[in-house]
Amino acid sequence: MKVRLFTLLMFIFASAAHAQWLCRDASSIRSGQTITACGVGQSQSLEDARSKSRESAIEEFKRICNESADCFEFDYTINPKRTDCEIKSNIHTCYRALDFEIGTRKRKSISLDTNELESELKNRNQEIQAIQNRIEKINQIKQSEQEAESKKQELRELESSLNKKEAEAVKLEDLNSKDTIESGGYRYLHQIYKNSIKVSFHYWASKLTSTSQNDIMWLAAYEKRPYGWLGFQIYGGFGRGNLPDQKTDDSVPTMGPSSSTQNYNGSVAYLDLGLGLLVYPGWRGVYLKSDLGIINGRKESYTVSYNGAGVGTPQKNESKFSASYVGAHIGFDTRDDKKGWGVYFELGARKVSDQSNPGFMGGLGVNYGF
Repeated sequence: MKVRLFTLLMFIFASAAHAQWLCRDASSIRSGQTITACGVGQSQSLEDARSKSRESAIEEFKRICNESADCFEFDYTINPKRTDCEIKSNIHTCYRALDFEIGTRKRKSISLDTNELESELKNRNQEIQAIQNRIEKINQIKQSEQEAESKKQELRELESSLNKKEAEAVKLEDLNSKDTIESGGYRYLHQIYKNSIKVSFHYWASKLTSTSQNDIMWLAAYEKRPYGWLGFQIYGGFGRGNLPDQKTDDSVPTMGPSSSTQNYNGSVAYLDLGLGLLVYPGWRGVYLKSDLGIINGRKESYTVSYNGAGVGTPQKNESKFSASYVGAHIGFDTRDDKKGWGVYFELGARKVSDQSNPGFMGGLGVNYGF
């Protein structure tokens, strides 16, 4: 008994799977007294597509049965099999398989009342419609539940986004508040000057004309900052060199050792023109500077020839010189790069093109940023 039941179940599952596969590749198949007929229906309505697939399967059975003598004369029973539906481009396509089991009773031996059949058909159609309505409601409920869950998820995401945006707004309000700005805890770009004028005083061990030359310089600069962290500077000024035994026209000795010639250093003056690149890393007014420029100047000297009585007449000589240089410095501005007046100082070195070692340089100046 168990073996027969198992065999029957396997046959049913195999038949259903076969019908499902069959109805996507063929229209019908007959196995003994069973005709599996397939129908296909398409419509924009799922209900209509299912109905059309059923009607198509019945028409397919009638076509086969009418051509078979052992089917046309005999009654049959219908066993619905699986129905598969899919939707593409808003068109529902349904595949339906119906098993028609051909019986042993001939149709002529069966008496039917058309009125009863019509009434029963009406009842069946009403039952079908009721089931279809129920299915539609269930599908709507399922769809509503899915939409509700989707809306809940969307709501959670919106609430999370809202909380995040509110937190960002609170932070921005704090950053933009007057108290926070005035406290100086942050570096505000709108406060940083885009242009500035600088006037400075410098000491430079230049060694331009002598290994013992030290200079005092006055420079004026204009700086443009395209970014808060970067500045370009053009500057110019003049310098005066200090040398040992340096004389002026009035201080050259007219009396000296008899029958001798003496040389004295005179004034050294030059113009300094250059370009600077400044980097502001944001370290509380600290900046880094590199520069390059040219020097054009003149040097005076005196030659005095003393006679036997030790009296001489000074002769003034003048020579010109020029040089180029590169430099590197670190600076500090009391304004912390902000607009307005500030004092700054720099420490660094410059290397002249024809010298092997750089010379120390330090400066102090005022800065007006705007």
